[in-house]
Amino acid sequence: MASRGKAAAGGKAAVASAGGGGGVRLARELRDVTPAQFDVSGVQAVPFVEGVLTNLKGTIKGPMDSPYTGGIWSLDISIPPE
Repeated sequence: MASRGKAAAGGKAAVASAGGGGGVRLARELRDVTPAQFDVSGVQAVPFVEGVLTNLKGTIKGPMDSPYTGGIWSLDISIPPE
């Protein structure tokens, strides 16, 4: 799983496949939601296919002190090329 986080951290292949100038921004923002930061942020997103930033797998932890504490939700994220 570490290699997936590395791709999300803005490798050249990841930026090139996201299309347009938005790919650079997307790669930069994905650095904040890597698996290594999941325990702190409670949010992560990694590409299904390494280097392709238009299809991501997301995971969100339930917030503390809420009925959702301890829950973990998975989601598929599709980002249009433009």
